[in-house]
Amino acid sequence: MISLQQLPVGATASVVRVHGTGALRRRMLDVGLTRGAEVHVRKVAPLGDPIEISLRHYTLSIRREDAAIVEIESDSSLSGHNDTKHSGRKEQDGHSNGTGGKSQRRKDNAV
Repeated sequence: MISLQQLPVGATASVVRVHGTGALRRRMLDVGLTRGAEVHVRKVAPLGDPIEISLRHYTLSIRREDAAIVEIESDSSLSGHNDTKHSGRKEQDGHSNGTGGKSQRRKDNAV
């Protein structure tokens, strides 16, 4: 069994089953983590918790501990799929001003 917690950033998989009982399992099902749902790991926080995933056309952040109860199956046809918005782009400090990380000073020619 591979869990959502083990899926690397950028990978896509399908939900097989949500383990557990009680409120946590119910919450996971309520947010759309149901059998067959396609999930894509977008980001992981610097210290590893939480995990940001995309599913059913929205983004969700869940704790790593909660992601451990979601059993997934890596889809080989989707695992190599890259988000076209980010493919080939070098990740910088989170800001995209098109200057390669250097700040741009604007000159005002006030008259």
